[in-house]
Amino acid sequence: MKVADPGTNPCQTLPDFIKHIRFINLGVILHYARRYDEAIEAFRQTLELDRNNSFAQIQLGSAYAAKGMYAEAIAAYQEAIKLGEDTPRTQTLLGAAFAKAGERAKAQEILKRLQSGNDYVSPTGLAVLQAALGEREQAFASLEKAYTSHDLQLQYLSVDPALDSLRSDPHFAEIVRRVGLPE
Repeated sequence: MKVADPGTNPCQTLPDFIKHIRFINLGVILHYARRYDEAIEAFRQTLELDRNNSFAQIQLGSAYAAKGMYAEAIAAYQEAIKLGEDTPRTQTLLGAAFAKAGERAKAQEILKRLQSGNDYVSPTGLAVLQAALGEREQAFASLEKAYTSHDLQLQYLSVDPALDSLRSDPHFAEIVRRVGLPE
């Protein structure tokens, strides 16, 4: 690969698969930094390169949801599902978007299906959906289960906007402390 001229954007010379990674990583960082418009743009750029990138669709949905654009979030999650990402994680995010959009019945249906199914569902993911439904006690019970089961999704506990509704509770700060994350 040749080195770009000093006045050009080096990303223009990268192969598309590396651009995908760059835009997705940038989008995730911007999302957790709560710079949602920029995150949305990064995920859109990924989708311009590959409209079938289901991970970018999920991340786009998360950025829309964090910004309060629930109809767009629902559409992005549903597109990811059409692309083959019909996973418990995507379902918890879709359910949370439905709850935030005021479609409680759809959100509760997803929660019930996830809780009664045979697939593994991240307790942290369940907490996101329960928090969106306003079920704080159940959300904290799920976070406790996530802690005791060493759920990998806890690594995002201190930065995930989907859990912002729980942050003011001292119980949340205690879980963050026990996990060993900065507050």
